Amino acid sequence: MQNIKYQYFNAAFILLCVFFVVTPLVFPIVVEANVYEYFNFVENIPPGSIICYDFSVMSTSRTEIEQGLLMSHEHFFKLKDVKFVAFSLTPIGPITWNIMMDLTPASIKASKTYGVDYVYLGYVPGEETGLQAFASNIRGVFGTDYFGTKLDDIPLMKNINDASVFYCISWHHWNTASVAYFARIFGDIYKKPIIVAALNALGYGQVYPYYPKYVVAATLSEKQEQYEFLLNQKYGIVGINMSYYVTRNYTSMIFIALIAVTNVAWFMEKRAKKVEKVEVVK
Repeated sequence: MQNIKYQYFNAAFILLCVFFVVTPLVFPIVVEANVYEYFNFVENIPPGSIICYDFSVMSTSRTEIEQGLLMSHEHFFKLKDVKFVAFSLTPIGPITWNIMMDLTPASIKASKTYGVDYVYLGYVPGEETGLQAFASNIRGVFGTDYFGTKLDDIPLMKNINDASVFYCISWHHWNTASVAYFARIFGDIYKKPIIVAALNALGYGQVYPYYPKYVVAATLSEKQEQYEFLLNQKYGIVGINMSYYVTRNYTSMIFIALIAVTNVAWFMEKRAKKVEKVEVVK
């Protein structure tokens, strides 16, 4: 070992970390109860159901929750014979929606047909007032979808005009206080369950009081690799969350081992130089 430069071990560790990041790998991990609860709820949505999909994510929260939202988004696309109607309560919602669609692999988007299996309507102004108007009369808020197609010309929307047709509400909003709007409107009036994916810690605290009466399932953004693991087992979906998880956890063990090895190599190299120096002096 004394002939091996300890710097090589450091280089090997760095390359290993890069490999784990750029090459998605799936390792068995512990999945917590609330992640199972969310995953199982979505999996058990009856065929023929329609999800009301609020996508009101702000650009400021993208870095923290984007990958978790992407997993939830892809999950909806993989559900057989389940459709969804999406909208946003924030002006920037349409922008982040388009970003999310761009991030979704074409192979997954191909599972559903726009206008038949899903539709994006655009921005609903007015916060709670706008949401109430949307829930009671969708055509009173939207005459067309986000792309300008008349609702009556969209097959999915032909028999949809209020919240009574939705099986559940999928809530993804930057303003976590707005969960109260959904609880009062969709929960109290229409008796629809609410599900939430990829909450940050602050959002989880604000949503928790509505669990389980209104919010029947919710997950944290910090547990998104657990959700991805379940999606991988069921649908073969592999994203970047597992790569980050492996890099954070598995490479730490390798790092400890490499520290030990490089220290041994360094001391052996130092000892060899000392012995060599003594022999030269003699």
